[in-house]
Amino acid sequence: MPVGTEAGLLTVAPGAFRCNICEAFTRVDAGKLEPRCNACESTLDLSGRPQESDALSLARAIALSPVPMLVDFWSPWCSPCVLSAPIVKALASTLAGEIVVLTVNTQEAEEAAETHAIYAIPTFAIFAHGEELSRQIGLLPHGMLESWVRAAIHPGCASGSSRLRGKRSSPDVA
Repeated sequence: MPVGTEAGLLTVAPGAFRCNICEAFTRVDAGKLEPRCNACESTLDLSGRPQESDALSLARAIALSPVPMLVDFWSPWCSPCVLSAPIVKALASTLAGEIVVLTVNTQEAEEAAETHAIYAIPTFAIFAHGEELSRQIGLLPHGMLESWVRAAIHPGCASGSSRLRGKRSSPDVA
């Protein structure tokens, strides 16, 4: 995510990003100009834009990501899924480098939906260190989704809820 300029060039915040070309993860140091993928040398997209994923690329990403991942399981015929897309995109931009955001079209990637027991959409899942940390089912406004993600990836923070430390959580309805 861009954070400033240095000698008229854009600089970036530190974090890890997934290459759009080869799907490898690359850590980016603060201030690095024009970061490139360590695997294929292509220019990295630092916007944090959600990347589409199928069952195989999702499994690889879960196993290899050096940062937590937010996965949006959705389908194009689902109105709440379509409404959540700009919210997820905005959150991905806000947290670029801190998390990686993937989207899985459950209609096209049925194996991924089955593997991760996706029975309702939209379903959002947080993965870290190869495991699912938390799950949220249903459309949430940007602020609530961001709070849930932050609590799941930083469970020791004062704003984090201890109930999110388990593998799955259910939304509180208020």
